[in-house]
Amino acid sequence: IIMPYIRFSYPQAGVTVLDDIATVRVEARDNVGIRQIVFMAEGDTLASLTAEPYALDWNTTAYPDCTDADSFILLTATAEDFAGNSRSTHRKFYTDNEGNPPIPVELFEPVNVTKHSVTLFWQRSVDYYFSHYLLRRGTTADVTEASDSLVRIGGRDTTSFIDQDTSVSPFGLLENKDYYYRIWVYDELDSSSAGDSVVSARTLLPQPVTLSTTSTLTKYTIGLKWEPSTEDVAYYRLHRGPSSLKANLDSIAVFLEGTHSYLDAGRTARTTYYYYLYLVDEAGYENTFRSDDVLDARTLALPPPILTDPSPSVTKYTATIAWKTIQEQEDSSWVALYRDTDILLYTAPRNEALAYTDISLQQDQPYSYRLHHRDSQDNTAWSNTLALTTLTLSDVWSGVLGVSSQGKYQLGLTWDSYNYSPPDFAGYTLSRDG
Repeated sequence: IIMPYIRFSYPQAGVTVLDDIATVRVEARDNVGIRQIVFMAEGDTLASLTAEPYALDWNTTAYPDCTDADSFILLTATAEDFAGNSRSTHRKFYTDNEGNPPIPVELFEPVNVTKHSVTLFWQRSVDYYFSHYLLRRGTTADVTEASDSLVRIGGRDTTSFIDQDTSVSPFGLLENKDYYYRIWVYDELDSSSAGDSVVSARTLLPQPVTLSTTSTLTKYTIGLKWEPSTEDVAYYRLHRGPSSLKANLDSIAVFLEGTHSYLDAGRTARTTYYYYLYLVDEAGYENTFRSDDVLDARTLALPPPILTDPSPSVTKYTATIAWKTIQEQEDSSWVALYRDTDILLYTAPRNEALAYTDISLQQDQPYSYRLHHRDSQDNTAWSNTLALTTLTLSDVWSGVLGVSSQGKYQLGLTWDSYNYSPPDFAGYTLSRDG
């Protein structure tokens, strides 16, 4: 069995380490190769290195100063080879950090930023003579030791803080504002570390609510609704306009919290309206306008009549025009029936009748019909066009001859009787060949 070779190469034995961060190096080799070097101080694992150089930047401030010849820090380095063999070497280190300031800790980027609070986390200090952390806050990036102190934290293991300072406002931090933070470490001699780098966060504004339409969408009304918000709502403010541009959306109504719907009446049929709902919180801030949250809704058109095609009854001189019941919200709307575009045949309140018989027509002639619907606001709608042709004599009388009797010099003839209503019989004409 060949054990690994290992020795401390820096610093030399007996040297007093005056630096907060001391560089420690070892040399190691083995016939099958070094798998790892493990550094320990007073039984605490400092690092495990698997590749050269085997050098450690050791934070000596985690240990007390060595004030006499009998006080020292025992550093152990252990080399382990790929065969599982290991060997350790030890060295006494004498540390003297008196007068050195604590090493800074890292202040991480803020998390859980809300309208009125910012959550901060930082690295735990290992300074042996740790006294406290001091967190400072500013409204510009120039946060120095002259800046206002935010909080003093005496517990080494406390590495987080929620800034919701109600001295700024009754609700905490101001909304939509940039705050800057920096942290210092102090020791028992009241020496402070250099401040870590500045981190910042912008507090939020209220989150918008989403508008949607309800089933009460008609010619003249648009029903709106929105879900209750988890914000501290003071009121909602509804805007309406002819386009989705913010400048074209005017305030039309204000609602206290607890109201989550609105019926916008008095609109114009077949028109598109644009809506946006602002949420204003108890601190008086409103959500940022976002064009994607603008709701567009179009009022309904006057329903068009539907003529029954084909006509239920067509004769030589008449045609019956029928239409379906018109489903319309307004009580006062009228229909007018036209023949061939401009001949008015019939006008009456809608659904008063659902058919009309056009009389005194000419036989074997084409005709067309349309039904016009108009409401009290002069909204109009036309039906489909019904085209038809009146019947002819051949359509209603077959004219089939028959023989009723035969003699040497005579024939008895019969034919279908013509019984058309209304009566328009003028006579029969019988022809014979030869």
